[in-house]
Amino acid sequence: MGSGQLHSGFSYSREGCEYIAIVFHLNFLHSRVLQYIEEHYSREIYIDELASLLSHSRSHFCRVFKDFTGVTPMDYLNFYRVNKAADLLQTDGCKVIDAALQTGFDNLSHFTNTFKKYMQCTPSEYKRDGQHQIIHSTRASAHPRHAPARTGR
Repeated sequence: MGSGQLHSGFSYSREGCEYIAIVFHLNFLHSRVLQYIEEHYSREIYIDELASLLSHSRSHFCRVFKDFTGVTPMDYLNFYRVNKAADLLQTDGCKVIDAALQTGFDNLSHFTNTFKKYMQCTPSEYKRDGQHQIIHSTRASAHPRHAPARTGR
């Protein structure tokens, strides 16, 4: 049983069906991880914690996650956190330290460096200059490699 014929000349193969099943499985599993990140980004998250969601070893999880999303799990998490912090910085009265703490950063220097990595400006510059060019969707198609370039200066 290698391949067969369905309606209107549509053909299928065992390999094709297995590939579709693998892709569906990966999408389902990684959507669990991405949802977990979205729900828990404001606290410390460990790679082992994410790997355990899929019953993977740490190294296997990191390899599969990067193959699936194009970035490492920590890059994805930090990118997601920075975008959430940028949202907070747009609100009146939100201080940089508050945005950092509310999005899972416990070190202001690390937050500032990470924010600058993805937004091409510091959180203070972003807040002061009204730089509101952020990517709100952080699914696989919008990851750190696609962070918007800062214009102006």
